[in-house]
Amino acid sequence: MKFPVAIIFFLMALVVANTETSLFRIPYYYDIPYSHLPVAYTPGFIKRLNSSTSLINSYPIGDKLTFSTLSNEQQTISLHYDMVNKPQERLLVKLNNYNNTLFDSNDLINVKLCWPATLPFDFSISHEFIQRYELTGYNELVENTLDIYIVIDYKANFVTCTSNLPDTLRFNLFVNKLPNKLVPIPLELYDYVVYLVDLLILIGPAVPAVASHLFY
Repeated sequence: MKFPVAIIFFLMALVVANTETSLFRIPYYYDIPYSHLPVAYTPGFIKRLNSSTSLINSYPIGDKLTFSTLSNEQQTISLHYDMVNKPQERLLVKLNNYNNTLFDSNDLINVKLCWPATLPFDFSISHEFIQRYELTGYNELVENTLDIYIVIDYKANFVTCTSNLPDTLRFNLFVNKLPNKLVPIPLELYDYVVYLVDLLILIGPAVPAVASHLFY
């Protein structure tokens, strides 16, 4: 009886959400712009740049210390979308190094996007370096910085016989700095990996003795 139940839970997990991920490294030569830390994170304000591109200028970045403190609401994005005509659209999410404390050169940034499997969409994630003036226009009072933007391209991929469809697309976006610059261990698994490594260090010396009793 346990085996069929396990299969049911496995299939339910597949239906709950789809996931798209991207991993990139902050270049060694990149001069990271300074960003002031906001008083409190709120769901990102979405600015419409043109008919197909939107922009979020402030978005939370998790690390080993803050990962568990960020709420699901803070990492949920709602976009207006025409489900009938299903256009190809793009969202830019600015990567801010708040108070010069969130990331540094050579750090690994992991981006994970999750959306309901009941909503058939094609997503792709990448990143680009874009000058601020390219998005905001020239302003002598604002410094023209070269910023990193997470680029999310999306398009509905379904056929329906009704026009009575929602006009909002909701998904979760998780942006995290990984704790290790060399090994890309996701923050969700980091504590387990550290525990396993410590366990292996403890039992490692006893393995030869146990093996000698078992096989000789």
